[in-house]
Amino acid sequence: ACDAADAILDGRIKAIWIMATNPVVSLPEADKFRRALSACDLVIVSDCSVDSDTVKCADIVLPAQGWGEKSGTVTNSERRISRQRALMPALGQAKPDWWILSQVAKRMGLLGFDYHHPSEIFNEHIALTAYRNDASQALSDSNQPRYLNLAK
Repeated sequence: ACDAADAILDGRIKAIWIMATNPVVSLPEADKFRRALSACDLVIVSDCSVDSDTVKCADIVLPAQGWGEKSGTVTNSERRISRQRALMPALGQAKPDWWILSQVAKRMGLLGFDYHHPSEIFNEHIALTAYRNDASQALSDSNQPRYLNLAK
């Protein structure tokens, strides 16, 4: 993200889309990132908060679900995939990140984003990677249906 600030400030990045983070507060060089966002032509923020410091820098704010409202999978920086189940219904107009990205992609004329459920995205991930030998069992809870079967 610090490299992104440099790229914005020297004109290599004209638009930035920030999702589910507050870099204006959390980055080591937060003030520099705030300056970069104010110099950027277009700042889009998808977040569950309506009043974060980063949201205040946005030209467009897309209401995203909070962690307790999301269902699907999360891939961490170690590339580990974990199952996530919603604890509560989404508030207001909040949408899942995958839905927001799919809608923007479709409106840009891109193909292959006709998802209706997070399991469809996970199935595509399986088809495109070496995720084989029914390793999806690692994503199931002992008494819960397996993730791949949730769409049924």
